[in-house]
Amino acid sequence: GTLQINYSCSEKNSLQLTVTNAIGQTVYIETQQSFSGEYRKEIDMSKHSGGIYSREIIFGTERRTRKIILD
Repeated sequence: GTLQINYSCSEKNSLQLTVTNAIGQTVYIETQQSFSGEYRKEIDMSKHSGGIYSREIIFGTERRTRKIILD
């Protein structure tokens, strides 16, 4: 399947997106310096088995984490 990430911010700062599996292994990571505006990303997860994943976005000092269930 495909994991879709959408994030919006108005100020410029560093952005890091990390996707980890249930045992804490990083399956995707991306960092952008001086980011602002609309962030849209489609991540191909077809190589990974189904289960629970965690998506974390760090923007400056703000951290947002969400659980994702992949069938």
